[in-house]
Order: sequence, then structure tokens, then C-alpha cells
Amino acid sequence: SNYALSDVARTKELEFLGPPWDPEAREIMIKQSAYLNSSGVQAATLFVHGEEDYRVPLEGSIQLYTSLKKQRVPTKLIIYEGMAHGIRGHWNNVHRMANELRWWDTYMKSATTVPVSDGENH
Repeated sequence: SNYALSDVARTKELEFLGPPWDPEAREIMIKQSAYLNSSGVQAATLFVHGEEDYRVPLEGSIQLYTSLKKQRVPTKLIIYEGMAHGIRGHWNNVHRMANELRWWDTYMKSATTVPVSDGENH
């Protein structure tokens, strides 16, 4: 669906070696589809998306978010009203960063701390 919705359809033709109605290109698209291949995903996933993003259409994120949610994978979808590709505006970015930090604290922090080397052997 990204082919018809994105503002870079030509890039998709180059990436997948043809348009989606070409059988070989369609097969490549299906094999590389995150949505169609989401079975078994276990990683907590945070989606941050602009409502008016035509480079990476919102519909793709909604599809994958829904798939992960139905598979009981920890997931969250944040949609910024009126935003395109890239979130702009001071308060939008404060909100985005706060949510990303909270997500990292919840799902990405390691239970153990690994010491950072200072480059010297002790």
C-alpha cells in the first residue's frame, strides 16, 4: 500500500525492481513487508508518526501497530496532528522526547550495567 500512498513511488520501483503489479517486484515487496512478516515479533515497539507524512504514510504504521497489538507485543503509537515527515515544534519535540525516554526506561534499559572502558588496561 505504501507504493500508492507515498510521495516517492519511483524510489519504490527502484528498490523493488518494478511496480507492485509486476509479479517479481510484488514478491520482493511481500518478502520485505514488516506488516506481512510481523508474526513472531517480540520486541517492544514505539511508533512516532506525523499525521500528514506522505514520505512514510501513517497507514503503514497503523497496520504494523495493530498487528503487534493483536500479538500482545508491547507497542505504542503516537500520532502528531498536522505534522509531516519529521516532528516539528518545540512542545511536540518535548512531548516526543519525554515519551521516547519513558519508553527506553521501560523497555530498553539493561538489568545489568556494563562498565565503559577508558582505553587503559587496568
